[in-house]
Amino acid sequence: MKPKLDRATALKLRTVNNLSLDQIAKLQGVTRQSVKSALDQMTPPQELIESYQKNLSGIIKYAEIKQLGAYHALTPAEQKDMILRRGMVDFGILYDKHRLEDGKSTEIVDVYLLQASLKELDTQEQRIVAELKRRGSRVIDVEPEEANSATIDDVFNLET
Repeated sequence: MKPKLDRATALKLRTVNNLSLDQIAKLQGVTRQSVKSALDQMTPPQELIESYQKNLSGIIKYAEIKQLGAYHALTPAEQKDMILRRGMVDFGILYDKHRLEDGKSTEIVDVYLLQASLKELDTQEQRIVAELKRRGSRVIDVEPEEANSATIDDVFNLET
């Protein structure tokens, strides 16, 4: 009996494992032409892939518009049911993907709050250092760039 090509495995071996057509053919006991023919049928042409990548933002925006149109075509009861069934969450996910594809933020970050948090951390660090010194502990001030390159031996080699 002639071996049959497992198309799903062939596709995985090609796309995930980056095997050649000859390697896949040998693994599956089929001809190289069988593998090439099957993969050609399962893989879109390169120009279609490039067009998709180039127009991805517009494609996502189009899907958003279609989803929003479908939502507005529903009755109020159906809209409520859709919201309960994650419909609006799915719309939000699409919206975020569209913004990411356009290089825009997907959430609002309060920079002032972050700065306040950093000031709080500085204050806490100063209090902790003062308390350690008060207790007689030796405090080593290490700058962040030095900390990244420090080894455990550097930390415990405390020459006075």
